[in-house]
Amino acid sequence: MILTGNQIVELSLVENLLDLENQVQPCGIDFTLKKVAKWISDGTLDFDNSKRLLSLTETIEFTNEDRLFLPKGGYLIEFNETVKLPNNIMATVQTRSSLFRCGASFVAGVIDPEYSGAVGGLLQVWNEEGINLYKNAKLVQWVFAKLDKPVTKGYTGKYQNSKTII
Repeated sequence: MILTGNQIVELSLVENLLDLENQVQPCGIDFTLKKVAKWISDGTLDFDNSKRLLSLTETIEFTNEDRLFLPKGGYLIEFNETVKLPNNIMATVQTRSSLFRCGASFVAGVIDPEYSGAVGGLLQVWNEEGINLYKNAKLVQWVFAKLDKPVTKGYTGKYQNSKTII
């Protein structure tokens, strides 16, 4: 069952909302731009994470007007909002239509039950002319769903309780 935005708020699944009235949607919560980074090294993934090496990033600073211009390419995004999920709720992300109408899209992994911490993902700017983003811009809508039954073991990975992804 997909939760309404109001149910998400009532269950305190999202923390650090900037403006409840502007961010709560019928089927989810709009998340807002906190940080943007670009990759400056390669990364390595394997089956059991014994060789995992995350790519290094470099933060892109906002201008004095709290604006960024991003040329065509991929970027790591961190949101202002954080999540705290119980063992019977998961979340997935959808690009806001205003973002794809500007020539950009967003993808991220599923947020597993029992994950708590910072949230982010990949912003892909497809527009040949680039995109301008202001700090706190609403970029995506996270959709939360209640599972038929709780999981016996939720997320316990490396990123649990992370304060930042950048």
